[in-house]
Amino acid sequence: NEDGTRMLKMTFEDDELETINLYDLSSQLEEESLKDYSKDWENLVFTLNGKNYTWPISYNQLIEDGYSVVEKSYEEYTDDPLSCTEFMWDEDDRKYTFSVRFRKKSQDAALTDSYVEGLVFYDWGNIPNYRMELGNGIGFDSSYDDVVEKMGKPTTEGLISGGGTTYTYNATYKSEDGLRMIEFIFDSSYSVYQISIYNLEEVEV
Repeated sequence: NEDGTRMLKMTFEDDELETINLYDLSSQLEEESLKDYSKDWENLVFTLNGKNYTWPISYNQLIEDGYSVVEKSYEEYTDDPLSCTEFMWDEDDRKYTFSVRFRKKSQDAALTDSYVEGLVFYDWGNIPNYRMELGNGIGFDSSYDDVVEKMGKPTTEGLISGGGTTYTYNATYKSEDGLRMIEFIFDSSYSVYQISIYNLEEVEV
């Protein structure tokens, strides 16, 4: 055909011919493969505002997807000089933020050359165009029971103090090697309101 798309004709028992677009078929198979891959929480697949993310994730990828570092915002450095955390937001919307922990190539390297080690997403309520969920469908509208049903028993769980008499419930899942982790924090009704994802596997840069 004119656009160069390969086509295949198959004859069925009723002698009707059906035309199949092989490009669409390939895309469908890739989508189904990603769904299977996403169901395993240890692959750390997540969707942010309709876009699927698989690891590794670079600083530049987030910038290309329309996110930017919030200027003059909280910035945290750990004892590790190559690791730092920044708040980011949608450059066009700016109605919500999420925190990103980056790992730089070297102590003097620019943030633009770093990759993501961790992300923390918060439930900002009914903000238009904001939705985050894991590849297995767990998101901010999920309950504790939903999480356990899809991900099994947490590695660790329990109450955590929010200061004073305030407590929230925490459930953490860790891979056997300890390098991949997802942490949920639940509100008083045991609904997810914070999701943290960490991948400490070394990335060749």
